[in-house]
Amino acid sequence: GGGQVSIGAEVHRLRGARDAGWLTEAEYNYELKKVFAAKLDPKGGHMSAPEGKDPQGVIGDFGCPLRHLLKRFPTPNGEWSCNVCSSRLGKGEIVFGCRACDWDGCHRCLDAARESTVELIKGSKCYYLRPDGSLCSSQVLQVDYALQPPSYLVTVDGNARETERARLRAFVPCAYSETSGVASADQAPPDVSE
Repeated sequence: GGGQVSIGAEVHRLRGARDAGWLTEAEYNYELKKVFAAKLDPKGGHMSAPEGKDPQGVIGDFGCPLRHLLKRFPTPNGEWSCNVCSSRLGKGEIVFGCRACDWDGCHRCLDAARESTVELIKGSKCYYLRPDGSLCSSQVLQVDYALQPPSYLVTVDGNARETERARLRAFVPCAYSETSGVASADQAPPDVSE
């Protein structure tokens, strides 16, 4: 709807103010958070993580119509599909569901919704998705907004590498621990010392 346009315009305006030196990085981030908070439904529901921790709250449009608490579980069989992207889900895929509304969203849609709420900027800690699907801790060195989509210069294994936002993750993907057995999805990232 029209909401998207204004949010883009707001972000653009804030970015301009920051680049002109009117806003510090911290002020810019703070203002940006307010823009997104206003866009998200103030009475939005909350996502329940496996241990009952609340990872993010319901993000953007991801959530059942009545914004109930969502339960994370693997699909018991191949009869399930995602209410967001309509894709058919195989047995054992991670979904976030609400039985009261009979609503289920797949982990890929949750990841995409979460990622869309975060803008990675210079200095942002993130993860780089290697071609083999593994993640490594990374940090944004600089962003070139002149390119579309913007180009990100990030640290990967101690080296600077140019990439795009699609290969970067602000959050560990929900199914990461299931697919790779490396880090559990709710584990804090290893702290990259400055």
